[in-house]
Amino acid sequence: MSSFKQAYQTLERIVSELESGEADVDQLIPLLEEAARAYQSCRAQLEAVRKLLESSDQSGEAPEGGVSREPM
Repeated sequence: MSSFKQAYQTLERIVSELESGEADVDQLIPLLEEAARAYQSCRAQLEAVRKLLESSDQSGEAPEGGVSREPM
């Protein structure tokens, strides 16, 4: 997955298919594998942001292009 938004939209589409009953049994395994990849992509990107925020919070410096969270 190339972006968080794409991965999230993939998850939404799969959930919609599963909830609507559109997916037949033969499609379940490929759908769940695709959902797992999209979930891992989202999770990895969120984890990277979390680590960036933690490191900037500890150093008091703003992330590249960001706003410092240090009190004025």
